[in-house]
Amino acid sequence: MLLYLYPIIVTLLSALLSGRSLSHRRLLAVLAALAGTGLAVGGSLAGSLPGIILGIGAALIYSIYILVGERVTKAEGAIASGTVVMLSGGLVYGLLVLWRGPSWPASSGGWVAVGSIALLSTVLAIVGFFAAMRRLGAADAATFSTLEPIVTVVLAALFLSEGIGAWQAVGGALILSAVIVLARSGETEESTIAPPG
Repeated sequence: MLLYLYPIIVTLLSALLSGRSLSHRRLLAVLAALAGTGLAVGGSLAGSLPGIILGIGAALIYSIYILVGERVTKAEGAIASGTVVMLSGGLVYGLLVLWRGPSWPASSGGWVAVGSIALLSTVLAIVGFFAAMRRLGAADAATFSTLEPIVTVVLAALFLSEGIGAWQAVGGALILSAVIVLARSGETEESTIAPPG
């Protein structure tokens, strides 16, 4: 759950680094998406201190990755940016395979799953995220990506027969509301919070 702090971190850092003002509407939408994500995934506030530190650290690292990716994507494009990310990931996993040895799928269904993960969940998702970031900016793309837990909950209900609880539905409604607000809001909004400095 702590990883999903990244949309608010990206939004605040983006406003701070760019010198642009942050509208009340955008800030409220990001907070609503954060609350909705917590409800959708059933986030608990309990945990060990090292786990909490690692979770917040992951959110910070992912936020920096998104902000750097925004700058690179503007200069190089979504496909080039995505290619660098995927080749880097492939290199790391390739080294792990060399160290630990391969563990290949044992059936054709396993290979189909691996291919689907590679094409849909990796190539399409990463290039799509970079393309969205190029058009929307890092803050809005990060907030839009809070749709991920809702898609996961719906797919789990459809394919794994898992139930959707009332709190998950409320969380989903909050996330969808936040995304709609962001989609309808422009850069010129009346009430803004100026960045410090």
